Amino acid sequence: MPKLVVVYLSTSGNTKAMADSIVEGAVSRNVEAAAMNFHEAKIEELKSADAIALGSSTFYYKMLPRWKSS
Repeated sequence: MPKLVVVYLSTSGNTKAMADSIVEGAVSRNVEAAAMNFHEAKIEELKSADAIALGSSTFYYKMLPRWKSS
């Protein structure tokens, strides 16, 4: 079964909600999927994934500094 990891950085919860929706859609199509907060994501999880999706909140149409500098 393919594996998807969705890594997100959310300030108000909207990006987390979108990540959770992506996971729900993937699972409904028989894909093993998990959403992980950017600060809690483990490199082992990312290495074992067949696909990785990234999502970030924006501030004045730019990525958050924590995401951009990492």
